Amino acid sequence: MLAFSELWLVALIAGAALLSVAALAWWLWRRRRRGPRIIIGRRVVPLRDTLRLGRDDWADLPEDALKEVEYEHVELRRAEDGHWEVRLYKGEYMFVNGRRSRHNRLQSGAIVTLGQSERARFQFFDR
Repeated sequence: MLAFSELWLVALIAGAALLSVAALAWWLWRRRRRGPRIIIGRRVVPLRDTLRLGRDDWADLPEDALKEVEYEHVELRRAEDGHWEVRLYKGEYMFVNGRRSRHNRLQSGAIVTLGQSERARFQFFDR
């Protein structure tokens, strides 16, 4: 039979383990992604309303690539049927999954690139 001091130590270790598991579960629950979003570099941007993307959204691009992207290059918006669309707003070049486009309905995982060199890119995810 365990002495009182040994029982106290076992209870302390079990409580710490339970607290660690609870903290991990809470952290994983908070990290889950819900709803449509785009990923620009390492940033995750949730989509709620119409969003215009342009030159200011790509901070890590070199100056020559930024010259190809307008200040409001494309517009992301929800269509009447609930799907998300991307439209060329003021820019000249937009590619969706490698194909040049002016307007496109987005599927989850679609990669959209802007500018002739296609260096400004983001990826769309839904749900």
